[in-house]
Amino acid sequence: PKTMEKFYNKFAKSYDSGFAKTNIHAAKFIAGKILKLIPKDAKILDIGAGTGILADELVKKGFVNITLTDFSKEMLAEAKKKKILKNCKFINADFKKRKFKGRYDLIISVFSFSCAPYFLEEEMSQLIKKVKLLLKPKGYFAVFGYDYEYLIQNSFKKVSAKTKTLL
Repeated sequence: PKTMEKFYNKFAKSYDSGFAKTNIHAAKFIAGKILKLIPKDAKILDIGAGTGILADELVKKGFVNITLTDFSKEMLAEAKKKKILKNCKFINADFKKRKFKGRYDLIISVFSFSCAPYFLEEEMSQLIKKVKLLLKPKGYFAVFGYDYEYLIQNSFKKVSAKTKTLL
């Protein structure tokens, strides 16, 4: 985690120019799905929010209660610079270690929660338990990534699962 934190702290200023095109497509895809599931005042937690690419798309769709969390202080600093995210909450913390207050209607992650560089396979059962504890009854967990799908799918009732290839 410390190595990843250092890497993303250094990468923060150029992250959007390097990855925004791919991540914006993923964020738009997820935001479109979410729009059909929860009200716009729903309480949302974005795990591994980085520079706020997903939150940006959610705010554009009208969502107003978004908390961004990331272990990289510099990535969140870049997110905080975005005027569209001025009403969001920001938490600089490792999701594994942070104790969160309250429960969420939606916990969401694009290319963080289900990706091996961030969380190890052996950590997933504890992380999934944590997500379940943080979700309100009938809350949603939306993940866009490429590792550990079987663990996630076996732990939640499936509402929608689609594959989207981004080039």
